[in-house]
Amino acid sequence: MAPPPHLPDLPQCHGNQEWSNDILAAYEILASLYSHGIRFLRSEDPEPLQLHLHSEHIHDQAIPILKALDIEMQHSPWVATAATFILEVGLDLERVARALDFM
Repeated sequence: MAPPPHLPDLPQCHGNQEWSNDILAAYEILASLYSHGIRFLRSEDPEPLQLHLHSEHIHDQAIPILKALDIEMQHSPWVATAATFILEVGLDLERVARALDFM
């Protein structure tokens, strides 16, 4: 199954509250990492090095952000869903890069 083109939106915050600026900023970073990864995967002639680097970038940046969001958002199912999508894109980038390395 192909990954969605965009990271799912944040869920509604509890009550009449809004998400903090930190959570919104974290979401923007994750959404950017995800959309760039999707764009690299869908490019017609991807460069293996570029794919490797973005996979590492996802790993280095997304995992700490997702861990922090899991705490801040009180273990929201959204975090687990977002983590699955983002980490799958990171793994797909690495798989494609390795396949291209062996061509």
